[in-house]
Amino acid sequence: MGGKAGNAAKPVKGAGSAGLMKGAKSAKPSKPRTRKPSASETPASAPAKTGFLLPGKEGHVLLAHGAGGHMDHPHILALAGALAATGLTPLRFDFPYRAEGRKFPDRMPVLVERFREEAECLTTGEKPGFLILAGHSMGTRAALALASGGHPCRGLILFSYPLHPPGHPEKLRLDHMEGLNVPVLSLSGTKDAFCTPRLMDKAVAKASRWTHHWIEGADHGLMVPKRSGRTRGEVLAEVESVCRAWLAGLPKR
Repeated sequence: MGGKAGNAAKPVKGAGSAGLMKGAKSAKPSKPRTRKPSASETPASAPAKTGFLLPGKEGHVLLAHGAGGHMDHPHILALAGALAATGLTPLRFDFPYRAEGRKFPDRMPVLVERFREEAECLTTGEKPGFLILAGHSMGTRAALALASGGHPCRGLILFSYPLHPPGHPEKLRLDHMEGLNVPVLSLSGTKDAFCTPRLMDKAVAKASRWTHHWIEGADHGLMVPKRSGRTRGEVLAEVESVCRAWLAGLPKR
């Protein structure tokens, strides 16, 4: 795969919120750089790879970070760990602005192109049994745009899709939500400032292959307050359970 392989996705304690930043700057994509987990970094509690996985083949999930994050952000590592526990092999990568040390995100076409490059490197080099495109926040928008453009994948897993900017529910981001021909699972917190529940439910109702799950009391980083009585580990266990059930229901090919 393009670029240098490094340490892989593994579950960590705690995670921060990787929120969106304002502003975008176009940049020429740099060489793809994807990291994947080694056998020793796969959670010991991960179940046998059966059910939704194709015989003798692994399912891979390519996970994109949010605007304020990066491939090694604790939140991305935590999500990668939850996905690994379902039996998938998670891979992470940096968008060009992060790989080049810039602060502000690239424009969406540049993000989508990097996502496409990473997906093509993965499918050519690793030859997974199937591929899931995933992301957090801004990364979900890039994943959705890539899939809607026809890039082959079994489905999408979107964490904290930013339906609208905080405080501006009238500025809905509905691009690519309707007419998508692959299954989608999205997970959001009920206290996410980027995703008003009433508006998200209405938008998802128009998308026939879209499943949405609300995490009670969670914010944009899927964090819950101490007063909720829930731990970060319990929230991640919920994420794992929901993803596992959705994966099990995917059509076999």
